[in-house]
Amino acid sequence: MGNILPWGVHIQYADAVRRNNLRRQKGFEDFENNVKFEKLLNDEKIKVDKSDVESLKTALEKITSYNLVELRDRLQSGELNAYTTLCAYTYKALEVNRRINCCTEVVKEAFDYAIEIDKKYENSNEKPALYGLPFSVKSNFYMKNYDCSIGVAKLLDQPKDEDCPFVTHLMNLGAVPFVLTNVPQGLLSFVCSNTVYGTTLNPHDVTRTPGGSSGGEGAIISAGGASFGTGSDLAGSLRIPASMCGLVTLKPTQDRFVVTHTHGGVPGRGRLGLSFGVFTKNVKEQILLLEQVIGTEEYRQLVPQNPSDPLNFAKVEKMKSLKVGYFDDDGFCTPVPSHRRAVLDTVEKLKSLGHEAVRFDVPRVMDAAYLLFKNVMPDSGAYMRTIYENENIDVNMKQFVTLLKVPRVLRWIAAKILSGISPQMALICSAYVKDIEDIRYTQELTDLYRLEFLKYWKSLGIDVLICPAFIVPAIAHQYPSKLSTAAFSTGLFNMIDFPAGVVPTGHVTTEDDNNLHDDKLFNVGYNPILKIQREAAANSVGLPNSVQIVTLPFEEELCLHTMQIENMDLLVFDEKKNYRKNQAEIRNIMTKDEFVEMIGYQSFDAVLIGGLIQINDEQISEILYEMAGFGLYLEDIREETKKISENCFFETEDDNDLWAAMQPKTNILVLSAEEAAFLAFDWKVLNIRKLGKCIEKEKLWIKLGEIYGNMQEFSKSFCVFRYLRKNGWKVRSGLTFGCDFLIYCLGPQFFHSSAGVLICDEVEPIKLLSMTRILSHNKKALILASCEITENSNYEVVSTIEVKIVTFKTHYFDRYVPEIAQKSNDLYEIEIGAI
Repeated sequence: MGNILPWGVHIQYADAVRRNNLRRQKGFEDFENNVKFEKLLNDEKIKVDKSDVESLKTALEKITSYNLVELRDRLQSGELNAYTTLCAYTYKALEVNRRINCCTEVVKEAFDYAIEIDKKYENSNEKPALYGLPFSVKSNFYMKNYDCSIGVAKLLDQPKDEDCPFVTHLMNLGAVPFVLTNVPQGLLSFVCSNTVYGTTLNPHDVTRTPGGSSGGEGAIISAGGASFGTGSDLAGSLRIPASMCGLVTLKPTQDRFVVTHTHGGVPGRGRLGLSFGVFTKNVKEQILLLEQVIGTEEYRQLVPQNPSDPLNFAKVEKMKSLKVGYFDDDGFCTPVPSHRRAVLDTVEKLKSLGHEAVRFDVPRVMDAAYLLFKNVMPDSGAYMRTIYENENIDVNMKQFVTLLKVPRVLRWIAAKILSGISPQMALICSAYVKDIEDIRYTQELTDLYRLEFLKYWKSLGIDVLICPAFIVPAIAHQYPSKLSTAAFSTGLFNMIDFPAGVVPTGHVTTEDDNNLHDDKLFNVGYNPILKIQREAAANSVGLPNSVQIVTLPFEEELCLHTMQIENMDLLVFDEKKNYRKNQAEIRNIMTKDEFVEMIGYQSFDAVLIGGLIQINDEQISEILYEMAGFGLYLEDIREETKKISENCFFETEDDNDLWAAMQPKTNILVLSAEEAAFLAFDWKVLNIRKLGKCIEKEKLWIKLGEIYGNMQEFSKSFCVFRYLRKNGWKVRSGLTFGCDFLIYCLGPQFFHSSAGVLICDEVEPIKLLSMTRILSHNKKALILASCEITENSNYEVVSTIEVKIVTFKTHYFDRYVPEIAQKSNDLYEIEIGAI
């Protein structure tokens, strides 16, 4: 700025922000115009039903409801094209942005690019792997002709002249970048707020932060505004937003996936591994994307320093069991009870699947934290002070920026004073680099610590480490700058450069919230940092909860493999869900979209007569019963337990006769209260009529409770039923075996039930023994399920309640009917979990 005085600089910065806001608003308006329904109705490039506005809106909403794999498949098959998909996601992203302010600006070339790739590939059978998938770009990635301001006014009006190669590679694969997303001012924070673009809100609770620094990415993906997102991670910038927004991500080893042309936060390569990755809704999507990027020859052409080391899961898929290390408290800053519980629950689940678990103690944790905070700013904050110099500082960043300006002598004095009250705050005050020699020595100590950590890991013989994803769930925007200590839980694995992923495990419960205020379970004493932590994490019931999965350097495959285990409840039966007959895959449980497509309309009617919910439409009844796994027929005299073998796959005329003989003898299908609730409230396809009038949704929940006989018990039963259905199981009554439900892989016509499910908060040992014996003799496992239900819970409450699952030790035979003759005494062992 030459000799311009500070007030002149402020004026220039303010003018730059105003110009930027005008450009930004113009971009949003242009995109709004591009997806106006009146325009799209006459647009020949739109490849969905556009007979009227309502049909078009429904079709576009349907596109954004697909998971990434489904969307990819529909684009690859030609059912959708890139332009239509971009219109759908643009409409959704703009709607989301108005609510949570996650986008900094639009990528104005997106529509032209979508049209271009449609012309090239729409009618081709050889489309690129990610053809037509709209994705969001973290705004610290360079984009040609766009600023990379990281929320700082002094970096505006300086458009980049080339793209980040990561973005280029995704575009070469056919994906469409269409929005840039928000970051903290200067990047180094987990509050997503700055004075250029404003504050991004968490879609799960708009009073709280989505995390950072990739907070805009976490927010837009969690809200469904993009099919996937991109991000970077210097001390947790991928994993913190994933944890706070309920998403999946992986921070690879720094040199496994090298990305250039980004703003990394603190320029120059220090001892914190800077990693890059993606945000997805589940692990399968994560793997799909990373397999297209990591180690591929095409990406290496763009970034030659990237190793030629593509993901290869052959070795890890052969691993029958893992030795898992775990800690629920690293010893530096204790996580809140919900996040400790998430780790312990995950470990118990893995133990129940036959994996071994051992305690892991972070070596010399205070020394490790001291090294981390020195490595965060190896220049003692000099670069960050220049970033914030003469800037209008965001209100949520002021405390952090103020601490950067505190003289060393005052930090030394503060450290002495705080040492007896808050060792964490004292350590941060004392963790600064004194001179050039201290930089070298700090890096030497960091390298030695990494070797010590590796040696301890090897001494335990563990394959993987499970630990808290963070120390708090999503918190209000004013707290991150007060909780710098939180960075250790994620930053540790940047400092030692281990791959680390985050995977959701559920939600914060009422019990977690109560435990937070119990000094026996979360003791704050006189420690001000722990008091702030308790205050920040209070009233978090229903917010996402996750764990962190860590492996040795360059073992990303094992990390993802373990994340996939954790991400699948009831995995003990997963082999049945992957069963193939004659190398042809048997279809799994029907989805809502498949059901709607098959019946040809959005909803259907049932009638309530004498306490029975009846469906009289024969075609819908058949689809619901045979394919979707709902309902029972009145006076059903099927021979359910006869020898159903491979005959059921129609290999001869006699097989057809046998199958026909087993069909229901009436055409009135009856739904249970839980099934009706699931179809009405989750799938939103069922209307229930009484005396010709449709029961309003507000009254329907109460009516279903009355049919069940007890509202609280109905809510509890539905909560577990919903959990089982959401995890891919067909659910039937378990009355014949003395339990609440039986769960089937594909349905009773294919396999016997895999397990009996008993809903209980506690169980007497004698009943547990008898239930285990009954089910064991019938070759089934026993699953105990519990959930916290209040007396007056409605659907909105019940749908957010966490279900706890415990699988008890039993013996059961492989129920693959076509193979049972060839197999004898194939036993699975399931260890007893804690009640």
